[in-house]
Amino acid sequence: MRTISFGSQVQASFEAAKRLAESVKPSDNPLETQREIFRRMAKSAGEPEAVFQIEDHLIEGNAETIPIRVYRPSNKQKLPVTLFFHGGWFVIGDLESHDSLARSLANASESVVIAVNYRLAPEHPFPAAINDAYNALVWVSENGKNLGVDSERIAVAGDSAGGNIAAVAVRKANENGLRKVRYQVLIYPVTDSSFSTQSWEEFSEGPVITKSISQQAFNMYVNGVANMKNPEITPLLADNLHDMPPAMVIVGEYDPLRDEGMAYAEKLIKAGNDVKLIHYRGMPHGFLQAGAPIDAGKDAITEIGNAIRKALQVITL
Repeated sequence: MRTISFGSQVQASFEAAKRLAESVKPSDNPLETQREIFRRMAKSAGEPEAVFQIEDHLIEGNAETIPIRVYRPSNKQKLPVTLFFHGGWFVIGDLESHDSLARSLANASESVVIAVNYRLAPEHPFPAAINDAYNALVWVSENGKNLGVDSERIAVAGDSAGGNIAAVAVRKANENGLRKVRYQVLIYPVTDSSFSTQSWEEFSEGPVITKSISQQAFNMYVNGVANMKNPEITPLLADNLHDMPPAMVIVGEYDPLRDEGMAYAEKLIKAGNDVKLIHYRGMPHGFLQAGAPIDAGKDAITEIGNAIRKALQVITL
């Protein structure tokens, strides 16, 4: 395990997260307790940004009704769309846990952010989350007029497990001829199921996420699936990454997921894709939505917003 000296903002975030965890009354179900802590974390870093309008909707998937939350940064019509998938190791996280991040992303990108509340494991193991994500992408691509958005200009984004889901959804869209996705943002994404990278060895005991707890969560998600080489579980093993939308991949120096995020970015590049890899020094996992404000998280949201605006040709008057 590597010894790390964090900056004051990161340390303050850790302390805020610890206080928050201690304030939540444990339930009979430890997973539900973790879900509640994660939910409250979004509100612990200060007042969320105001956006022009927020609406909750239900859309029909192939098997399930999928809740979404639509964030409009302005009253302009025909704005482009950013489809967002939250993190949480496939077992925690929802529309509330990432509300603040979605608001900030909508304002920074000047696009309509649609956050997708995909089904979680262990109640709904793989491939439920992937199916919900892809069905939501298809639905958005077909219902732009009803939403008042330009569904010919779509970006897809996700953090951690949501980065995994975003990467898979974009690749499935490419394979199926759905070419409306113009950009993908993968924020410290889960891309490797082996837990064997150098960064997992360096940071097996954290900070933020540990190897043992992460493996437990991942096992809940895959639920005994024998074929861990399935690229819908392990995006790093995909062999059809040619002609993908341009990508931004964000990693943190002290994140166990650092090396697999970098490896996926490198594989996209080798396949001939346009990729911007941003390595945030001194940052742990989850720094974009930490328990207390971190300047690097704000900088990352600005970077993402600028990239999405450029990719989706948002014109600022």
